[in-house]
This record gives sequence, C-alpha cells and structure tokens, in this order.
Amino acid sequence: RFADVMHANKALLRGGVSIDHMNTLRRHISAFNGGRLARAANGADIVTFAVSDVPGDKPEIIGSGATTFDPTTFAEARQVVETFGLKLRAGITRHLAAQRDHSVKEDAPFWRGKYKFEVIASNRHAVAAAAKHAQQRGVTPIIIDEHITGNAAAEAKLFAEIARTRTYKGQRIVGPAVLIRGGEAVVKLPKKFDGKGGRV
Repeated sequence: RFADVMHANKALLRGGVSIDHMNTLRRHISAFNGGRLARAANGADIVTFAVSDVPGDKPEIIGSGATTFDPTTFAEARQVVETFGLKLRAGITRHLAAQRDHSVKEDAPFWRGKYKFEVIASNRHAVAAAAKHAQQRGVTPIIIDEHITGNAAAEAKLFAEIARTRTYKGQRIVGPAVLIRGGEAVVKLPKKFDGKGGRV
C-alpha cells in the first residue's frame, strides 16, 4: 500500500540512513523504482537525462533508479532495516520477506540496444558553478574536495572548524571567501520529534 511506502520513507529520513542504503530499500518496496518504470515501458527505447545530487552519480542511486537496473537484492534491503533498526509496517515487512516482484537486473533482455542514461547535471557541476559565481564577485571559493556523506551535525562542525581557524589543508584563507562543498548529509531525528519541514 502507498501509505506503507510513505511510512517507510519517513522512517528512512528520520533514521540516520545514508542515501545509498536508503535507496537500496526504496528500490525493493516501490512499484516503479529499481528499473520497474523501464520495464513498464514495454520494449520502448529508454533515454534518461538525470540531475544528480548524490555523490558518485551512480544511476541506481539517482532517484532510486527508476529507469536503470538494480545491482542489490532483497537480502540487502532487509539488512538496511536491521542495521538501522527501522520500524516498518507489517505490509512492508511481509513484502521484503516474500521476495516477490524483484527489481530489474542487468541481464534483463529489454536493456539491449535500447537504453541510454546520461547525467546532465550533478554535484560537481553545482560546485563549479558556485565557485565561478563567487570569483566573479571577488570572493575566493574554497572547494572542499570530499563529498558530504556523513551525519549533518558532524559535517557542520567541519565547516565551523575551517571558518574558525581560517585554514583548509594547511593553507591560510585570506580575504572574503566562501566554503563550497557538495553531497548529501545524513539526518537522524530524535524519536519524539514531530516537527515539519527539511527532510522530514
């Protein structure tokens, strides 16, 4: 049921789950993710132009891979639930245990000769554009090489430490400057949290 899927998605967003693990579960509980939308195209040519906000730009991670094959399994999806202690509704738990309606795999025949997947914009493009914008206004862009992938609070401390010391990788930051970094942080909310907005 759609309500069960939405409940699972909320549990993922609240549970401190990385985007890779999050989308592994999503691909196994959705009617269109994990290549199922491509399968529903019923043999038509499939061309995907993707805008990616995830580190690494893996097709199966972007948008939970609606039009690309899925390299993960139901067992890995169940492992996500166990590892992060997610409390899911009975319908989702039964679905994962039954292992029916598998996500689409690379050897599915309809991929052959009819499939194109292209990332047309990504974190890398956004970071480069932000840096160019800063330079045009006389502000020094400090690009932090590593993608944001960890806990949001810990990632924020890194930014604060760079700002406090005005150094990055041993280099002194002089004059007006801006810190630029791409990625997707992990958020874990308190159990009794009942707010709105953000990633909830």
